[in-house]
Amino acid sequence: MSKATFWMVVAVAAVAAIWLLFAVLPDPSVPTLDYPTIRIDATDPWLIGNTVDAFSYAGDNVRILQGAVSLEIDPITLQGRIEFMLLPDDALAVLTADMPAENSVILRMQLEQADAVWTHRAINKASDVGDARLPMTQSRYGGSGTFELRLDGIRQPAAQVGLWSVGDALRQSDGSIRNQGLVFSPLLRDQSVFSDPTRMEFTLLIYDAAHPDAVLLHLVFSDALISEL
Repeated sequence: MSKATFWMVVAVAAVAAIWLLFAVLPDPSVPTLDYPTIRIDATDPWLIGNTVDAFSYAGDNVRILQGAVSLEIDPITLQGRIEFMLLPDDALAVLTADMPAENSVILRMQLEQADAVWTHRAINKASDVGDARLPMTQSRYGGSGTFELRLDGIRQPAAQVGLWSVGDALRQSDGSIRNQGLVFSPLLRDQSVFSDPTRMEFTLLIYDAAHPDAVLLHLVFSDALISEL
């Protein structure tokens, strides 16, 4: 091998080594995210019931609000954020009290600050999570804790205690919980026939802090969509 050929081989090897180094090491100019890796979105929720009947199993007191929910979550660490954004509506007065919003009502929670976050488990009736007044269903993700309340972008001093879940759907196209004409009741012995694993929905329950069993707001977002980030 001639001296010129030797140095050419050395140069090629050096270039290859540098290329491999930068191919393996992350680019410091590109920010890396610990989370999220999963995103779930849904829009236009049903407002279920009212302060007298918070569940409206027959779908008699159900109407659509304008709004959206976005969940960003790391499925390993269960860290991330959930945010509900709603356009102002008279029904939201239970949250806004004497501070009505003109543009937006936002409920937001950082999941690492939640009281509990779970994944892939049965919830509601006969389980230790969820709300026993709803039939059992399979939850993909869910949790409970305190939501930050923002009205027109301004954070309010009074937070809201709530429960959220996304999983197999319970509500039919008319907003009811039923199976072949049978409307759900907490008194039914068999409550296993109301969950539909072919559809995914997002549920939010906001409770009265002074009366933990009293539901102030019940929202259901049908047709939730999941994507990977």
